[in-house]
Amino acid sequence: MLTALHIGLEEQLKQFWDLEAIGVKQTSIYDELIQTINFKDERYEVKLPWKKPHPTLTANYQMCFRRLKSCFQRLKSDPPLLKEYESSKIN
Repeated sequence: MLTALHIGLEEQLKQFWDLEAIGVKQTSIYDELIQTINFKDERYEVKLPWKKPHPTLTANYQMCFRRLKSCFQRLKSDPPLLKEYESSKIN
């Protein structure tokens, strides 16, 4: 009886940790990578493994431009900070 209980507990734990039980399908990333290997210009290329379906990124050009403009305005208004910023730039 103890053995039957032990086996039942092991089976329950297996089901608990089984990814498919919660709806996660485990695919072999290796198989996907093998399918995308290309030999081009004396080197191999492999596509990056993106999540499917991956969300479309929103266009954030305007937001970035406003932040850059704001940064320039702040630097212009504080000459010592501007000088420090210019000295830290990598040429």
